[in-house]
Amino acid sequence: PNFWFPVDPHFWRVPLNHFLPRPMRAGLMRALPLATAGRAQSTHDAYRIVDSSLLLTRGQLAALFPNAVLYAERLALLAKSWTAIFVAPATLSHNRNEHDG
Repeated sequence: PNFWFPVDPHFWRVPLNHFLPRPMRAGLMRALPLATAGRAQSTHDAYRIVDSSLLLTRGQLAALFPNAVLYAERLALLAKSWTAIFVAPATLSHNRNEHDG
């Protein structure tokens, strides 16, 4: 998933949740069943659930996969998630990230 997309698919009930400070996200997990895991039973569980979701920016994904072409999966013109596809060096185009729109 794309960090800059307004909805984290792991915590879809609260848009923009991933932009909140970590303690606030953990507190929400204790109070409400926000994730597919449901409501956290303890503070430790809340932090474990919050920390289990890691959204990446396009740049972070490009750094992890420098020899890949990045494709955006879009929803309403916004990049919802990124896919990195390895391209053999001989077939790598001049602009290897030309498909990210």
